[in-house]
Amino acid sequence: MSTSNLHKLAKEQFVSDLGGSSTEEIIMIMTICIPIYFTTRKIQENILFNFVLHFIIPLLMVTMYNDYKLLLYIFAFAPLFFMSSKPNQKNNKNTSSGNKKKKLNYLTAYRSHMLIMTGIAILAVDFKVFPRKLGKVETWGTSLMDLGVGSFIFSNGIVSRPKPKKEIENETGTNKNKKNSKASCIFSKLILRKSNILFVLGLLRLFFVKNLEYQEHLTEYGKHWNFFITLGLLPLTYDFILVPLIETTHINRGILGFLMCAALELWLNLDSRVLKYLINAERVGIFGNNREGIYSFLGYVGIYLMGQEVGSSLILPVEENKNLRKNFLGRYKVDDLQGLIGHALLIWALNNSILQLDKFYISRRFANLPYVLWVVSYNLGFLAFYCFVDRITNIEDTDFILECINNNGLILFLVANVSTGLVNISINTLSCNTAQSIAILISYCGFIFISALVLNKYQIRI
Repeated sequence: MSTSNLHKLAKEQFVSDLGGSSTEEIIMIMTICIPIYFTTRKIQENILFNFVLHFIIPLLMVTMYNDYKLLLYIFAFAPLFFMSSKPNQKNNKNTSSGNKKKKLNYLTAYRSHMLIMTGIAILAVDFKVFPRKLGKVETWGTSLMDLGVGSFIFSNGIVSRPKPKKEIENETGTNKNKKNSKASCIFSKLILRKSNILFVLGLLRLFFVKNLEYQEHLTEYGKHWNFFITLGLLPLTYDFILVPLIETTHINRGILGFLMCAALELWLNLDSRVLKYLINAERVGIFGNNREGIYSFLGYVGIYLMGQEVGSSLILPVEENKNLRKNFLGRYKVDDLQGLIGHALLIWALNNSILQLDKFYISRRFANLPYVLWVVSYNLGFLAFYCFVDRITNIEDTDFILECINNNGLILFLVANVSTGLVNISINTLSCNTAQSIAILISYCGFIFISALVLNKYQIRI
């Protein structure tokens, strides 16, 4: 066996059969983003300090300082004591634009920090300095990276929410032109939608993985499937399959997502052959080779739908939402913070009750119902944390760095994945000591950070 094949096999074994960590530890790790956000809201803009706060502290949290979490929390708050503070601003509550700006601040912070943590983890997991308990679990259990996968889907759902009624009317024009406009709109979505780019990237990733002897984790998505394909197929599934169903039945998207996942979970519990096939079947045919990716896709559709429901409630102006007050996950328009907290607790309690009756625990591999509800309750809870920070800081200005990252999330996600591939092809990450690993990871973070600034400066978006 060649040296390259030995390295490939070693890296595949390095990320296989992992057991994960407790949900409490995962929350403790991710919560570091809240004091970071609070601190950057209060201090004057400083590029270097923002890079350290937004990138280096999260990097240290998931690597060499993972056992010293409290110390990093202290570091996150430390700049408040020696840097100049921003003056408080009085929000103009009489303007809808001001209200919308305030909402977008915490949504921007949530999405940007999720992308930063995801970007760090996808490369750091290949180094020994990254604790194995934070890597993706083989089948049953929870980990930081398992949560990151679902959170990315949920976040995409939020920003892919259906357009407001007034916006649709403006696009479609008069009644006699609605049919042609609707067909044109669907075609434009098919060609131009950002997620379709991810589907193409998924096919490209498959090509390079198979031709460059890049390591692959077979039980993660299957032989040909990957996360990019899942991301790319989600909006297509929604537009061409779920939208007609929703328009016909008028069912709420959040409830539809829950019912889909509940039906799959019931099938998994009642028919033992399903689990046996998913775990032990031979890799034969399209479905057999990619059963993890295909089966879990249905769970991710559920997460995506729930994210869309949350996005409609968070982003639409209050006047657009008055007719949605009775919707499941649709009561934040009166008070975002109370709605987020209430629904996070509700879904968390529902998931705990289901886990008492369910034969199976949380599984990212199959994206089962407990996994879906865990992801949704976590994201609702952390959106509430970010919303609370906006309330107590009372500052309308959007964090510049987070806005750069949020505005170019798709490109930066691509940059992170390409950079991860280049690093793994160029060096044997398993042979790097702690100092070498951290140096490479800091350089990688710096590259993503600079990329965000450059993309923002030249207003490059896709």
